[in-house]
Amino acid sequence: MASPACLDGFKGCLRRFLSDLEASHKHLRRLHIFGGMPVSAGVTLGQCLRARDLRPAVVLYDPAPGGYQRAMEI
Repeated sequence: MASPACLDGFKGCLRRFLSDLEASHKHLRRLHIFGGMPVSAGVTLGQCLRARDLRPAVVLYDPAPGGYQRAMEI
């Protein structure tokens, strides 16, 4: 993230995405996130996921040799 304004824009976009997802895709049970992102964006993602009772469940993956591995489910 190049600036605080860029990070704020990411947070707003992420919150809109999660709200739209909850409203438009009620049948969705799990959202899988393969996140290659800067630490500041990862912290912001964690804050957005923790700040609400999300449905669907969110599954996060970390890069690993040969692909990705499941890191956690929220």
